[in-house]
Amino acid sequence: MLAALPGLCQRGFEITVAGPTPGPLADAVARTPAAWAPFPMRDAVGNRRPDDELRASLAKRITAHQPAVIHCNSLAATVNLGPLAAELGLPVIGHVRDMVKLGGRSLARLGRASRLVAVSHAARDYLCGLGVAATRIRVIYNGVDSECFRPREATGAVHRELGLPDGSPLVLAVGQIILRKGWPILFDAFEQVLASEPQARLLVVGERYSDKPETVALEQNLRRRANGPPLAGKVVFLGARDDMPRLMNEAAALVHAAMQEPLGRVLLEAAASGLPVVATDAGGTREIFLTDRHALLAPPQDATALASGVLSVLQDPSAAAARAAQARAHVCRHFTVRQAVQGMAETYQPMRRGNPAPHT
Repeated sequence: MLAALPGLCQRGFEITVAGPTPGPLADAVARTPAAWAPFPMRDAVGNRRPDDELRASLAKRITAHQPAVIHCNSLAATVNLGPLAAELGLPVIGHVRDMVKLGGRSLARLGRASRLVAVSHAARDYLCGLGVAATRIRVIYNGVDSECFRPREATGAVHRELGLPDGSPLVLAVGQIILRKGWPILFDAFEQVLASEPQARLLVVGERYSDKPETVALEQNLRRRANGPPLAGKVVFLGARDDMPRLMNEAAALVHAAMQEPLGRVLLEAAASGLPVVATDAGGTREIFLTDRHALLAPPQDATALASGVLSVLQDPSAAAARAAQARAHVCRHFTVRQAVQGMAETYQPMRRGNPAPHT
């Protein structure tokens, strides 16, 4: 969304983003031409506001703003808020960036959207498997900024920042700490990598946002493993970072162990950065990396295959660099911000209802 906002505004769309404030999203939107509408999700003491209260507040804001189109920027937003906009008589676009199970009630609510946008053919096919008509879904790939994410010479800055041995290969893993990202499998794979490459270090970028017991237990288990043999001293948890282009330029490989992945944005960013990628062949990943000349893909939940891919990158850097160069060329042709903006503009256009510069 953030990548597409400037281009959509340049095309004459007047966009207002509603979201919680203060926070990094509000700060990021402030750096674009879009407007920001504070929409508190929590009360004064930090508790999440009841759903009925949130819907009533949003209905009031929508009625006052009178947009031409409502763009729900996630599956959850579409399921929870799309019906509200439909009841107000407004066109609703639902952006589907997840492949998760939906019950009958959620599917019915999803059906209230005027149009669905899926981030990959895999995500579209998943929705179709749930009973959503393919004619209601348009695939628009996420776009990556290939100037921000581009190859640069490594400087050793991350080694110095983290106090790591000079020349130790950095294996980068990025994503929320949630079960579907396959973190235990990744840790299993990295243990195997260390058996052959003991100087390697795993940098974990991401945080746990869910308070579900199983997700809390997942993080606790990962940190326990990282503190014991054979991973002790070899895994660094970096939390959330705002310098991903720099991290990617300093790493030797990106490893991605997701069991479900509609279209991994971090995979696009790594490819644009010229960083060799080892990933599970899940969801839309094969739409980014069409061939093993682009990246090394392993079956989901196969730690040995994932480790073999990482070792191949570390032990044959010339072949890895050649794959990374081909991956960057492919991504720069087919996953551009310009193409994403064009797709969204074409989706908004039929809903303009004659407005010269519709609010979204």
